[in-house]
Amino acid sequence: MAEGTRAGSERRFWDRYIKVLHKQGIKPPFDRWHVVRSEQFIKALAGRRLVDTRPHHLTEFFTQRGGTAA
Repeated sequence: MAEGTRAGSERRFWDRYIKVLHKQGIKPPFDRWHVVRSEQFIKALAGRRLVDTRPHHLTEFFTQRGGTAA
């Protein structure tokens, strides 16, 4: 996939994600917090596909960082 196409695809993904957050009542600047944590989580997957993750992966992610998933 061309880099320009990938960047555009990622940008559209995050735009849609922010729209979902707003529909759930999460407003700026807290929407950005969710985006940053989501980006960190995706990066932490270490080669696993996002579609293959389970709730315990998210719990482990926050536990390792000193927070909670709930």
